[in-house]
Amino acid sequence: MFVLIKSYARKTLVIICLVLSGLGAVTANASIIYNWSGECAGNCTGFATGVLELVDTYTPGTTVNTGEVISWSYFSSSGSYTIPGDLALNLWSGALPVFSGTPLTHVNTIFAGVAVFNNFTDGEWNTGGGSLLPGVDFGVGGTWTIQTEVSEPGTLLSFTLALLLLGCRQLKYQRQKTSHHIPITEVPITERV
Repeated sequence: MFVLIKSYARKTLVIICLVLSGLGAVTANASIIYNWSGECAGNCTGFATGVLELVDTYTPGTTVNTGEVISWSYFSSSGSYTIPGDLALNLWSGALPVFSGTPLTHVNTIFAGVAVFNNFTDGEWNTGGGSLLPGVDFGVGGTWTIQTEVSEPGTLLSFTLALLLLGCRQLKYQRQKTSHHIPITEVPITERV
């Protein structure tokens, strides 16, 4: 089928495949992101939020290991902080839900020997203390939601799709070119004598 495609179409196919391959490499999942939200009951007001970024090898529903944490960011009316995953040992522990909900086990963050963030299985939570956040925020309804992303199609699938589309286009062109159009002509009716 590739032989039937003209030179310019072959070049276009190669360019499309290279672009799709490049896009696939750029948009490959490099991390798993959990969004956290909790209702403030002390120090902060309204809702506090957080973003936990984990390596793409983390399996949702299992215990988070320190080496799997890329960063944890916390935001509330009383302040915010971000902790890169490589700054402390024993940074994270506890299991997160597979999709959304309260943690499956007590989740806590330890930074420089201080418990910075705790979320319990009943949804209660607290954060702060030390130099990161002087006041201690606490609240209820702490839930996690995994951030889902639409994955890009694989490189092989993109290549196959592009090849099929160009092949179909070329086949349609060939059929139109080789079909014979027989013009319809009017035959004059002669009068009887």
